[in-house]
Amino acid sequence: MTLTIRNSALSGNTATNSGGGLYNFDGLTIIESSTIAGNSGPLNTGAGVASAGDTFTRTEVRNSIIAGNTSTDVDFVDGGNTFRATASTSSATAARPVTSPRAAT
Repeated sequence: MTLTIRNSALSGNTATNSGGGLYNFDGLTIIESSTIAGNSGPLNTGAGVASAGDTFTRTEVRNSIIAGNTSTDVDFVDGGNTFRATASTSSATAARPVTSPRAAT
């Protein structure tokens, strides 16, 4: 399953568990030319974006801004390391290594 979020803004959302703005639990999620900001969630649970970690889950971020979310902007939850960011991605996703060996190019 693939979900593409393009030319969008995700803001003002709250999660009590994971992924205040977005939680990718299964499949491929592509965030493209979008802004994810002003969301909230508990510490280390991806107040902006959370991605589960298994062989069926991958999150790709392209030309997007993920910043200004409470606690943390981006987190790998459930043991994940499934983010792939392009060079033009801004903020938290560009600040940490986010390419996993499972991410296709």
